[in-house]
This record gives sequence, C-alpha cells and structure tokens, in this order.
Amino acid sequence: MKGGHILFRPFYLKNSGEELECMLKDLRPATDYHVRVNAVCNSFKGSCSENGTFTTHSSSPDCPSPPKLTHRTKNSLTLQWKPPVDNGSKITSYLLEWDEGKKNNVFRECYFGSQRHYKLTRLCPAMSYTFRVAARNDIGTSSFSPEVIYCTSGSLPHLPGVPRLVRAGVSWIMLEWSRPDGCSAEEPLTYTLEIQEDSNGAEFLPKYTGDSLSCTVEGLKRSSQYKFRLIASSIEGRTGPSEVLVCTTSPDKPGPPSSPSVQEPITPYSFTITWDPPQDNGGSEILTYLLEISEGDADASQWDVAYSGPATQCVCDRLKPGTLYRLRLCCISTGGHSQCSESVPVRTLSVPPGPCQPPRIVGKAKHKEVQLQWDCPSSEGSCGVLQYSLEMSEGELDSAVVYCGF
Repeated sequence: MKGGHILFRPFYLKNSGEELECMLKDLRPATDYHVRVNAVCNSFKGSCSENGTFTTHSSSPDCPSPPKLTHRTKNSLTLQWKPPVDNGSKITSYLLEWDEGKKNNVFRECYFGSQRHYKLTRLCPAMSYTFRVAARNDIGTSSFSPEVIYCTSGSLPHLPGVPRLVRAGVSWIMLEWSRPDGCSAEEPLTYTLEIQEDSNGAEFLPKYTGDSLSCTVEGLKRSSQYKFRLIASSIEGRTGPSEVLVCTTSPDKPGPPSSPSVQEPITPYSFTITWDPPQDNGGSEILTYLLEISEGDADASQWDVAYSGPATQCVCDRLKPGTLYRLRLCCISTGGHSQCSESVPVRTLSVPPGPCQPPRIVGKAKHKEVQLQWDCPSSEGSCGVLQYSLEMSEGELDSAVVYCGF
C-alpha cells in the first residue's frame, strides 16, 4: 500500500481455465495482503473481482546479525547486538552462546535474557573466544547468527627474533622467522619485514607486511648485501625492530670471455693463445678459464680441454704440423659456467717432406742409359711435393743434377 492506495502486481497466470485455486508462496510473516482476480478470454481481459484480504501468521524472528565488541580488557569482553525482524511477534529474549575459548565447535550458553548487551568477565588475557546469538519470541527461536571471534587484551608481543636466511638466489632472498616468545597461539600477529639497501644509507624500508612466518624478497641486485629486521604487531601495539640479519644475493653466471687470439710465431708443433676476461663477470671473480681445442673444420663435434686454470694465456703444444685446429673459451665463477666464445681457426706450419728412399733400377741397364724409379717420401704434416731432384756422380767426382721435375 502506498499513499493510501493498494498497489497490485501480477502474481499468478494460467492459460487453462480449469484450475480455480493457486498457492501463494514466499510471503512475509505477520503481513497484510490484498488479492483480486480477473479472467482473460481470447485476449479480452475481464473486470477485476473485489479485493480479498488476509494476514499471514507470525513466526519466529529472523536470524540476527553477529554480536559486536564494544569494550575489552585483559579479563573481560563486552558485547552488544541489534534486534532482528520479529516477524509479527515481539522478541522476548536473546540467547548468547560461546565456545569458552576451547575452539572445539561446542557452544554453551553464557547469557539468556531480554537485554541486547552482555559483559563476560574472568577471561584469560590475549585469548580469543567465539560467539553467536539467537533471538526468541512467542512463536519460536531464530537460527543462530554467524559466528564471530573476539580476543581479550594482552601485553605487547616480545621482541621478535632475528629473521633466518633460508636460501639466496641471484635476485631474491627467502627468509623465515618464528613467533615471539610469550605469545599464545590464539593471539593474531602481523609481521613487518624491513630492508636496508646499501644505496639507502641507514634507512630501513618495509618490504613485507602480513601474518606469514616466511617471505621471499624479490627484485634484488645480484651479488649485493642487504640488511633485514623484523617487527611484530598485535592488537596491543607494535614491538621494536629485531636484531639485523645481513645476507648477500648470489652472483650470476659470467658472460663468455673474448675469442682466443693467436700470438706469433706459429710453429709446426705449437702456438700461443691469449684472451681477455669477460666484460660481465656476473658479480664475482673468475676462478677458471677452459680453453677447448678441436681438430678439423667448423663441423667438428669433439672438443678437448687444452688448458684449465686462472691465467689468460696458454701454449698449445704437441700438435700436428700443417693441421687445422679450432679453439674456443669459457670461464667458471661461483655464479656458474659461462657460454663458450666464438671459435677461431688456427693452422700449424707445415714441415718439409721426409727423406726420399734410394732410387730403384727399372729393367736392365743399357750401355748408355738406365731407367730409375723412386717412392714418394713421407708427407705427414708437410706441404705437397713440387719437384724431385736426381743427382749422379762418377767415381770420386762431385755429384751433379741430372733430373729435376715432378
């Protein structure tokens, strides 16, 4: 009803005229309702009937809201609550229940009466208790409100212990800590982890705030020192900072060294290699260089370690003459193993051909000529034979070249 006028809304529509009754649902208790009916035939709507009036029965109260905390001390809690909708029957009393701080989901009555507030006394300090409330009238008792937890006052938490380092990475540090001594497991605590960076001087800045007992601090610089301290907060206040934890992030793996550089002179059996440290050492000193060597062209897959150590120069010896080698470098630090540098080719010098075997007579010697033949000399590591020189001597006379060719 609005402004003295009854506002009607459609509530029931049936295409068949055979049913002459309906069930009205979802009505409110202790409420006046007015109904009327009209018939419809072939889209023609008839006149409405006279209004019928009825009032729904009263019922038990609606579920109340959870009780509110109005005051607390170390040994008492004062609660109050608002009355719910009475659904047509005046609320006569309220039932307040609690779990006695036992956290076992077993509730006992702590107050029953008509007042909408109650003070519980003789409680334990810094202890949490769970409450719920229900309302009662002449029809019945409502359902219980949602449960709510309140805690008595306590003392400030003790100074928390220093955070503990769990693990450090290149850009992150994982820390953990324990609840301060003297705090009950029921008392809610919030922790603030503060960090000091070298660039910030003596200023500590908050890095984490929450109730967890661990935290991973990310976005840090590699191989850098950081200082951490912890503050605990409760409903009673905030403690001072803990002692300072100093820890360092890990170094990163270094970049590759420069490509190997060949120094003169190159001999048939050795050469000297030098190199420069990597431009980025990853934040820590280079401990070892590895010079790898492979015999053959760029498709060679087998690499052997020719040198391992801290120096930036190496003599590669016991090599084969006239042979192509490929060289590459990598380095190792506490941050890890670098990638390899670009490989460079180096060829050892060739050596002269080995000694020829004595020539052999082919066929029978004639009175004015003889045909000779000889084998190729050993040519491993030597350049190709360009020509042969054949010398002949008579008696004790000096030898003279009688043939020169290939």
